[in-house]
Amino acid sequence: MSATPTFLFQGRNAEGLPKWLTFACQWGRAEPGRRCRVSINGHRNGSGATWSVSGPPEAPTVSPSVHCVGACHFWIRDGKFDHCGDYA
Repeated sequence: MSATPTFLFQGRNAEGLPKWLTFACQWGRAEPGRRCRVSINGHRNGSGATWSVSGPPEAPTVSPSVHCVGACHFWIRDGKFDHCGDYA
């Protein structure tokens, strides 16, 4: 099952690239409206993690998978969520 999320690129690093990609969590135990945010373009979150983004802003591919702890786990490929299935 896939859904098409809305992506919001936020912040800017020294090169003018976005620091974060924000979107609504679509599955699992996520409460309605829960927003997930991943660090991109070399910007690291508090745990030191970062994700790569390719493709157009309206339909990005994000690597590796996104795990919103306690809520949902999925891949974003060509702007669509692909649920990993580990949250019911």
